[in-house]
Amino acid sequence: MTTQEGDSALTIPLHRSLRGRLLAAFVFVALVSVGGLGLAAYANERAALEVRLVIAGASLLVAGLISLALARTLTRPLAQLVQGTRAVAAGDWQAEINVVREDEIGILADSFQAMVASLEKRQRQLEEANQVIRRAAEELSVAGDVLRSLNATPDVIQAFPVVAAGLRPTLGCQGMELSLLEENQAWFTVVAQDPATSVFQPGRRILVTDLAAGRNVVEGRLHLAPNLADEKVRPIDRLLYDAGFRSRVYLPLRLEGRIIGMLGVGWFRPDGCSQHHLSLLGQIAGALALAVERSRLFGQARLRANELEALAELSSALRKAGSVSEMLPVFLEKAIEVVGGRSGIIFLLEPESGELVARDCLPRDPNSLGMRHRPGEGITGRVAATGRIHVTEDVNEVSLVGLLPGEAKRFSMSRSAISLPLITQEQNVGVMHLELPEPHKFSEEEVRLLTAMAEMAGSALHRAGILETLEQRVAERTRELAGANQRLQELDRLKSQFVSNVTHELRAPVSNMILYLDLLAHGQPERREKYQAVLQEQASRLGQLIEDILNLSRLETGQEKAGLAPVSLSEVVEQVVITHLPRAEKARLALNYKLDPDVPLVEGERSQLARVVTNLVANAINYTLRGSIEVRLIYDPERGEARLEVEDTGIGIDAEDWPYLFDRFYRGQRARQMDIPGTGLGLGIVKEIVELHGGRIEFQSEVDVGTTFCVFFPVILFSLPAAESFVAAD
Repeated sequence: MTTQEGDSALTIPLHRSLRGRLLAAFVFVALVSVGGLGLAAYANERAALEVRLVIAGASLLVAGLISLALARTLTRPLAQLVQGTRAVAAGDWQAEINVVREDEIGILADSFQAMVASLEKRQRQLEEANQVIRRAAEELSVAGDVLRSLNATPDVIQAFPVVAAGLRPTLGCQGMELSLLEENQAWFTVVAQDPATSVFQPGRRILVTDLAAGRNVVEGRLHLAPNLADEKVRPIDRLLYDAGFRSRVYLPLRLEGRIIGMLGVGWFRPDGCSQHHLSLLGQIAGALALAVERSRLFGQARLRANELEALAELSSALRKAGSVSEMLPVFLEKAIEVVGGRSGIIFLLEPESGELVARDCLPRDPNSLGMRHRPGEGITGRVAATGRIHVTEDVNEVSLVGLLPGEAKRFSMSRSAISLPLITQEQNVGVMHLELPEPHKFSEEEVRLLTAMAEMAGSALHRAGILETLEQRVAERTRELAGANQRLQELDRLKSQFVSNVTHELRAPVSNMILYLDLLAHGQPERREKYQAVLQEQASRLGQLIEDILNLSRLETGQEKAGLAPVSLSEVVEQVVITHLPRAEKARLALNYKLDPDVPLVEGERSQLARVVTNLVANAINYTLRGSIEVRLIYDPERGEARLEVEDTGIGIDAEDWPYLFDRFYRGQRARQMDIPGTGLGLGIVKEIVELHGGRIEFQSEVDVGTTFCVFFPVILFSLPAAESFVAAD
């Protein structure tokens, strides 16, 4: 028997046993038939017709039974083969054909069973191949979606959540993060993560050695952690394990032979990463590396475009400004905007004196305007002298020794600053300071843009100074002369008033002394002790008046400016208060003082500071009839100031006396009416000394309630030397 399908053929030869069985059956049937016929013939001769029919029928019946048995022997296994074939055709690969024979039918059944097993194996291989194809197609689809997401936006950080959302279903992971390697290859900086976790926050810096995968990634090798419990000895791995991760994989981001970062993926189960995941992640890591580089290039291009736009806006604004005073706020505002700063100040070189003068600041601060620095002094002077940029990334980490009082005050109110020279044609025309409220690492781009802006502003300021018309300068000079003449007239008036006041103040004690000297010589002997006491009091008053006049004169002529040094204001206040305790007790007043132990040193002249405290405490005692006097020294770290408060429960000051309170020889109406002794110079001297030390004085008063004087002195915040940070201007 032969079957054919296409070009293949299967030939099954008849088995000898089957041929034998068929031949034997045929012979047996023939013999039975011949025997029956013989019997029938014999019966024909010997018996009646009925007997012959019975014999012939029996012979045929036996032959039929034998044929039926032979047919069932052949058709039953064939039926089983047909049934098995139909089951296999219906998809039942487990169908079995139980035909146990040694003839050709048995061989056919065994061959059919082997064919079914082979087909089942081929089916499994086909299904496995289909799974591989489907997985590859899925990976290609995911990779295509990732590439489209990365190409849709130039910012890889913005695209990363979309990338992670597309990968998580395929990978079955619970977290992904993108980190960039710093140039020193010691730190990773996390730039994106999805979903958000407490371990990898964007902006967090991770030391390479704090991560088990760190060194492998830096050296360009993939790191697979199938069980994170084996690596949790490192700090970051321990945090990841505590956050629920049990397996992770880290892939280096390679670009042109160098490692620029890494892609981290985590699972909440061990062995979360399979081999086919690594193939997909390798493609994604390569795409992310290219996206990071594209983002960097795009960022540089955008930054350069922003720089050009900022310079164009500044140039346009400077052209619209007609004078130096109009240019300065424009330049300051643009420069502060570049670094996200809080304040700034510009010093311009004054040709006549060669000094740097504060011409403008933002926000406006009248106390800062007009400050003067000589080249070489403080940061302002050094930047002007060297023409180099000075950077302070964190004020708390450097020393500001050598700064002038105004500079120290401004820097102490900020956390970082940058100072730039305003240069044009190799000539320095000024210096600009920009202050920020937080520590700030100034980038190369910021420094480059600020340098370009400073050069542009320097040229514009220089050009504006040259282009100012002669008429304007003449008018300004005329105004200056008019103002000087007015000041001279005012000084002449003040001189006349001063002479008149001195004469008046001297006349009273001198007249009293002449009167009581005459009474001492011609008066009643028993009253000489009273006369001597009055003479002593008037002599002391005269001496105090002369001393106050001399002190005020020395302050005005500048003789008291030398000898400034760090001084403990707490010690000065305590000594002065203790000295005045007996006088307060004699007047039945409570004199209390409270000193803040954290008050830093101030820069000043010790005797002058003592004079300030003495005059304020003495005035409080003089003008307080009952009650108490409170002296407080408080440190204000936000303003960088020490505040001296002298509060009394005295007679108070009338509101109409407030504008003249610090005028020389001026005494309030209530003081004159109550005949309280005094020269009227004490507060004037206090104001001169306070201003000489860069401070200020304020007061509050209510009649019959009391008066509070507050004196503010800048403190010295830094006393240890440290290296300064200078970078050369581009």
